[in-house]
Amino acid sequence: MMELLTLVEGTEFQCTDGNRARLQRALVDSTTKQLRHLAVETQGIESARLVPSSRVQGSADRVMLDCSSLELVAFDPADVPRRVPSTMSAATGGVQERVILSHNVPAGEVEVCAGEEVRAADRRLGRLEGMVVDAQDSSIQRLLVSVGHLFSKRQLSVPASLVTAFDNESVHVAGSKRDLMNRLAA
Repeated sequence: MMELLTLVEGTEFQCTDGNRARLQRALVDSTTKQLRHLAVETQGIESARLVPSSRVQGSADRVMLDCSSLELVAFDPADVPRRVPSTMSAATGGVQERVILSHNVPAGEVEVCAGEEVRAADRRLGRLEGMVVDAQDSSIQRLLVSVGHLFSKRQLSVPASLVTAFDNESVHVAGSKRDLMNRLAA
């Protein structure tokens, strides 16, 4: 039987030592539509870490990482510092540098964050809220998409088979907005 995990920004994972980690964002293979890494943060670790999806276990009501919160330090950081030139400084007479954090995205993967735009073939469909993933093989089964406006908001569950592309700004799905709303409305 397929165990499905619902992952949304802020999903809490239990580590093997009982401590909790929190999901920041997901990284997917845009070709295979499989979850590859999760950027998770926990208390006591300065920056979030990229945890391979193979380390995620669980069921619909409980999601776990098969490592302790201290072992998370061994994983690659989810954010990397980068020095960039800043404005000219009158006091020092030269260009100053500042440090910014860039998201660490492994080659072949695309970052997917809650709030990203989901686009139908003809226009904006809604905003990504999360995804449903097969716990065994990390394949994305469905996208959870918020559609509508303040007083008429609802959630659509879009099958992964309709996803045509993931890119750094949005998720693209096949079909017009009208067709998708009619077909997926519950």
